[in-house]
Amino acid sequence: SEVSRTATPRLSRDLKNRLSDIAISRDASSAQKVRNLLKGASVGDLQALLRGLDSARAAYGRDDYYKLLMRLSSMLNDKPDGDRRQLNLASLLVDEIEKRIADGDSYAK
Repeated sequence: SEVSRTATPRLSRDLKNRLSDIAISRDASSAQKVRNLLKGASVGDLQALLRGLDSARAAYGRDDYYKLLMRLSSMLNDKPDGDRRQLNLASLLVDEIEKRIADGDSYAK
């Protein structure tokens, strides 16, 4: 099935504010706090954040995702995976999307 590109999802004010609060009070638990927020995020919020990864978009580098990425750009990896010493919003977003895809795939079987 094709991905619908008709509507541009907007990041909810609630998620944006909560991610901003984590950025302001950054500490050793910041990565886990972001993980928890993304785990509970709506599909629309995740879509809005994912659009920020698309460098072909006209708003690339000027949207909410980019502003949050700059504020959540370097967090200690509290769950070492042998690959990443530091985490950022992008790495945690990719992790959450991978989990959701894997969970959906297991339900489909």
